[in-house]
Amino acid sequence: MALPTEPVSPADIAIAKRCDFEDDFGCVDCGTFSVVFGDTSKQGTDVEVKTWLTITGAGFRYRWQLNCSNGGETWNSFTSELPWTVDIHPGNTCW
Repeated sequence: MALPTEPVSPADIAIAKRCDFEDDFGCVDCGTFSVVFGDTSKQGTDVEVKTWLTITGAGFRYRWQLNCSNGGETWNSFTSELPWTVDIHPGNTCW
């Protein structure tokens, strides 16, 4: 999923110069970031593959393995160049 990094109006989009980056799943507009669950380059059990999280934006990429202690009931907090902390509750991803 790609989400805007800041509020953008339709007029801003029309005026702004087009800028894209690649997140391994396709082109993403530079004013957004993507959050991707899973790592298709890894081999192993289903849990080992799907418990990876990648956050990609224009000029940055962070990869983390989700903490599956307590059966996926532990919240995971991730920081990057984004102005927010991304909090993930892995839940069934850990099964």
